Amino acid sequence: MGQVDLVKPAVSRHALMALELAAMALEQHIDLDELVTSWFAPGVYARQIHLQAETMVMGKIHKHAHLNMLMMGTVEVASEFHTETFAAPRIWVSEPGIKRAVYTLVDAMWITIHPNPDDTQDLDKIEDEVIALNYEQLDCFLHGQLEKL
Repeated sequence: MGQVDLVKPAVSRHALMALELAAMALEQHIDLDELVTSWFAPGVYARQIHLQAETMVMGKIHKHAHLNMLMMGTVEVASEFHTETFAAPRIWVSEPGIKRAVYTLVDAMWITIHPNPDDTQDLDKIEDEVIALNYEQLDCFLHGQLEKL
């Protein structure tokens, strides 16, 4: 239950970005922010998204490892790290730098959980902390983190 059903080769960063550009050009483009419910607890921010079956969405580039929970549904997930089919219920930790292309096979509800040490409810501030705008910004961020070790 909730196990990985199928593991396939990873997708390159270039291919993910090309897929995102192609998806944005379609008239059926979905604004993820319209589908998201935000949850706040002391030190924690969670994003909950409901996706209809046969929907493809592109996630953002995440700077940090974070928790994910697939509460319902089945999705195919492609990233530069792996391509897998996930079935709910499933909880896992995503790697820093993850950007996903997600295709829902059946209606799905997905939650990501991020630290929010300032307890802000300003979504722009939270996004600045957890999201890289592009892979160049991610690489600079990760390089800076490695220098601190």
